Amino acid sequence: MTRKRTNANLNQIILDALKKRPMRTQELAADLNEGARKIYSHCRRLEKLGALKSDLVISKRLLYCLDDRKVVTAENYDECHEQDHELRLFHIKERLWRLTSSGGSS
Repeated sequence: MTRKRTNANLNQIILDALKKRPMRTQELAADLNEGARKIYSHCRRLEKLGALKSDLVISKRLLYCLDDRKVVTAENYDECHEQDHELRLFHIKERLWRLTSSGGSS
């Protein structure tokens, strides 16, 4: 039976993971087997305490079909293109977390 992580325990696990390298929210969540919302919330609190810094970085580029009002995929690209739909490129941004100089000290 696995024990549930406490907030303080998860905070320390996040700090330990970021000692290896800066990580985006999704990467950190996958590494720690936690939800991205939970990781984001903990990281924001750690950032307010001065243990972490973050930057918004581009994590994905996607096409959006204005006529169909949906993201273009391999399945619908040909149809949108053939019907001369207006396509727009957009970027999804995500937080990249890293330790501050004092972030790793316990």
